[in-house]
Amino acid sequence: VFVPQATEPGVYSGTIYFEPDNAMKSSIPLEINVLPFTLLDPPIVRFMWGPPTSIHPENETKIYQDMATHGLTTMILMGDVKTRDEKIGKEDIDNISQSIDKGLNTYNKTGFRDTPIGGIHNNQIIYYWDKSLKWFRYWPITPELDDQFVTAYREVFTQSEQAEKRSKLLHYLVDEPGGANPKNLEPAMHYLKLFKEKFPKLKTFVTIGGGMKQGYDEIGMLSPYLDVTCTNYVTSEVIDRLEKLHSEFWIYNGASLNVDPVKERFFFGWFAWKIGAKGVGQWTYAWSYSPFSSAFRDERQDYALETKDGYLPTVGLEMIREGIDDYRSLYTLAKLIQNGLQSKDQELVQKASKANLRLAELRKKVNLNYLRGYDMPESSVVGISADDLDSYRGELEQLIAGLLIDENETTWKTFQEKLKSDPEILFGKPSEKEWQQLGSSQIFGKDLLEETSFGGVLSDWKIQVWKGKGEGSFENGIVHQGNKSAKIAITSDNKTDNGVLVLHQPKVDLKKGTKYRLSSWIKTENVENNALLFAAVRCGGVSDVSSAKVKGNSDWKYVWLEFTPDEDCKAQYFSIRLWGQGTVYADRIVLQDH
Repeated sequence: VFVPQATEPGVYSGTIYFEPDNAMKSSIPLEINVLPFTLLDPPIVRFMWGPPTSIHPENETKIYQDMATHGLTTMILMGDVKTRDEKIGKEDIDNISQSIDKGLNTYNKTGFRDTPIGGIHNNQIIYYWDKSLKWFRYWPITPELDDQFVTAYREVFTQSEQAEKRSKLLHYLVDEPGGANPKNLEPAMHYLKLFKEKFPKLKTFVTIGGGMKQGYDEIGMLSPYLDVTCTNYVTSEVIDRLEKLHSEFWIYNGASLNVDPVKERFFFGWFAWKIGAKGVGQWTYAWSYSPFSSAFRDERQDYALETKDGYLPTVGLEMIREGIDDYRSLYTLAKLIQNGLQSKDQELVQKASKANLRLAELRKKVNLNYLRGYDMPESSVVGISADDLDSYRGELEQLIAGLLIDENETTWKTFQEKLKSDPEILFGKPSEKEWQQLGSSQIFGKDLLEETSFGGVLSDWKIQVWKGKGEGSFENGIVHQGNKSAKIAITSDNKTDNGVLVLHQPKVDLKKGTKYRLSSWIKTENVENNALLFAAVRCGGVSDVSSAKVKGNSDWKYVWLEFTPDEDCKAQYFSIRLWGQGTVYADRIVLQDH
């Protein structure tokens, strides 16, 4: 609902009528409550990745206007090379400059508040798109390539007539260097370091997180050279390390790509607020040229669909806007509480104290581990229903109204300026106590497999190579918490070869309607493809279920899977599986009911 600024407060009602030809007519009653105040807008950067060039030129400005209408505060703009011949010539420099200037012109027209993200799209400068990998791959580093890289940035951002205007960007040198191809981490670090040495006044931005989930220290390698570190993996340690490195902490890609839109709202609202991030972003606003074609990697991953008349929002995009308004409500209330607690009016102090206690109660409901990744069972669990989010919004609005000095809109506008001048309270990171209270939201029962023996001659668990060349053994030198771990190694280089630690025909009666969690700790060494926990349930309406995949070199990680049979039955087997070359260690496998 769009409500013009001059609208008088009050309840407005009406009806939407549907009168199609040759079909039943229907109607929907509508009631809108216009509040007597405007929510404050917190200084958190909100953004989404944008589309390729539109097939409808008249839409090129509309997309960014629509982004701003949906509450986003900046845009991504990239200058691309022209020739794609692995050389950077005058034609490339001109094309980069023109596309950045065009993007900045759109940015200024749209009225975004925060610094744009972008710069030079380094494809064909320091890396190229590998079709087989479906990701970027760096060219070998050479002095000549370093000179080419530095020259491109110098000519566009320091020596041109437009240098001052163009330099006010967050320079996005490479996307997710540790994710799809961790071999990109070393060259990414090289170019970030070189960039900071040559252009210390220009600010840098990079997305990370995928590498940390695989055991790589992306923060240690990259963040010393980053003004902004945007991560999709968040722990207390991540926040603390970024704070010490003076690299701004942003988060991204915590929504569901329209699969479960409550996550869109939660991520941009309650989670971003509680975690203390200074920026929040999501892939991708729009990508496809058609609402009826796939967007990226044969999947629909966009939040707005292009037509000749502009962009149609999906439910997910509207939930992102709802999340932004949740955040604005939380921020407005926090500012009013701060003002009230400092007041000389004892009645207002009491109201502020009461509101503060309620806000603290609601804060506890936010799952801090939401972006933890597969080493924490509660990752990706919102823990707050859509109905609760609606209910909490209404409660926040009531608390705000109770702390207003005067409900007159003119007074509120004056009051807003006073609140804005108060010391900023936005980025209070969660306390250690809050982190330590996590993990209690899901309580599971005893281990249903504890009677099975693990290791030794008579072990119920068997190590086997189902395809290819490999070996296995039970080890007592490399363990996480038990007395022994199972080691599986595949020596052949075929990615489809696999070895398993398997328990055939588990002697467990699975009950109808009961949730089960199968979990283990695993450690990997040089795993080229992946290792995972696997359950061949194949009964009660449940087929094969697997955990998150672990690859590369990683220390002990907690992995798990869950399933709920719709009838009493028995599973066929549980296993740890190693696909492709490498070694995996598994320490104890546990089955629990919920």
